[in-house]
Amino acid sequence: AALHWLGRTDDAFDATLQAVAQLGQDRPEYGSLPAKLHDDLAWGYRERGDYVKAMQHSRISIDGFRRDPQVVRRLAFVQALNNAGDTAIAAGDFAQARVWLEEGARLYPQLANPNPGTRVFLESNLATLDLHAGRIEAARTRLDALLADTRAQFGDTHPRTDLVLTNLALVQLAAGDGPAAVDAARRLLDSGIVNYGTAHPYVTDARGVLLIALLLANQDGEAGRVRRQLQGRCSEAARDAHMQLVKLACARADHDAAALADSEAALDAYPDAMAWQKRLAARWRDQATTASP
Repeated sequence: AALHWLGRTDDAFDATLQAVAQLGQDRPEYGSLPAKLHDDLAWGYRERGDYVKAMQHSRISIDGFRRDPQVVRRLAFVQALNNAGDTAIAAGDFAQARVWLEEGARLYPQLANPNPGTRVFLESNLATLDLHAGRIEAARTRLDALLADTRAQFGDTHPRTDLVLTNLALVQLAAGDGPAAVDAARRLLDSGIVNYGTAHPYVTDARGVLLIALLLANQDGEAGRVRRQLQGRCSEAARDAHMQLVKLACARADHDAAALADSEAALDAYPDAMAWQKRLAARWRDQATTASP
């Protein structure tokens, strides 16, 4: 977990694989530890874009937790339900995602050891499901209320607050409100730098959101500056639809019509691609085509 929060995701994944290997065969005396490790493995595979393995380990984790009627009343199980729901969203299995996330949301108020951060994750993921279903205003309403609670609980610059700001920026992008998305993305980037420093992957993610927002708002000058800061992200393989949209934004900022066409075609292959992302990609492609001699 420490390695993950430091942005050393490969090292974190290797440590989890070592822990699973060291544990060996699942036995009753291990309690919920194997289930927790499979939850961690699912997250690692999700970060690598291997959604088949991620979903396999999510199901193993949830089934493992359910074997103990006491464990299902504890925070670790609700966290696993949230993580599994997040993985299912990335895998494009939105029906399963809603089942897991809504179960987690029902169980959370009954926990003897609640963690406000877990509620932030649950509500954020439920808002993401609203976005996938095209319910933009429902997502916005949920996130506006969540942001007020999160700021009161954690403050203006905190990773949980950043999560809500990220999703609010995506709502603004989905609604086509470029200036509001730019404002949200700037707040997100400033907070991320305070929390993590300038080189952390989460800060790079925030810059990607800002680049998309600046292009939507037709602020091409600043977009060019942000694009230059994203050279590594623009050239690496995308693991999900959002990262692919960032690559599209890089091509748009570069006025590279060929790369834009290739990136738009690739976006359709991602199971978590949203309608608004595809609309924005088509808009950029049309703009590039019109601008071509």
